[in-house]
Amino acid sequence: MLSLILGKSLALGIGAYCYKYLSQAYKLIMLQVAIALLAECYGRYLGLKGQHNAWVFNLQNLADLLLTGWAAKLLTGKPINKVIPFLLLLFTGLWAVNIYVDGFYQLAAWFFVSSCILLVLLYIAVLFNKSLFSNKRILEEPATWLAISVILYFGCSVPYFGLYHYLISNFSVTARNLWAINMWLDVLRCPLIAVCFLTAAKQQKQLRTA
Repeated sequence: MLSLILGKSLALGIGAYCYKYLSQAYKLIMLQVAIALLAECYGRYLGLKGQHNAWVFNLQNLADLLLTGWAAKLLTGKPINKVIPFLLLLFTGLWAVNIYVDGFYQLAAWFFVSSCILLVLLYIAVLFNKSLFSNKRILEEPATWLAISVILYFGCSVPYFGLYHYLISNFSVTARNLWAINMWLDVLRCPLIAVCFLTAAKQQKQLRTA
């Protein structure tokens, strides 16, 4: 918990330091990190008080999809970037249906799993578009670090959250262990995003001085 808050705070702080050099796509990712940090703190606070907190993470997961997905739109080329707005609208509807069926105070697990799969696919496209087909070295491209962070975290979240309600009901110890792994993947995601911000800032400085 503390590691996750510190990791997100680190990424957010570096994003703020680099802010004037960040493109719109990376500013959206910075906003996503800020929302995730607030949701993490408030959600855990509600949990400690014994109150429902799943609704906080339902809102955060929708924000994750919209902000991270729109950033992918800005980082990919045609025709993929033309389709992304419709996909985000469709998945927002899916979120609403999941909330309606399971209730606002239950984690919308199948929406989250579906959005994870979508984001992984979008950032594989980003990786190809901005990194693998770029003239620059792959690790000098900020989109590489962002794509790795998204694919790592959201890709590995699919198995756990796909079985979330089943594991909680039948294998609570296993569920807690898998949740801990998922949390550490989220922690690992933070320095990758921070490197993305630093690389983006370095890239922009080089362009301005060229």
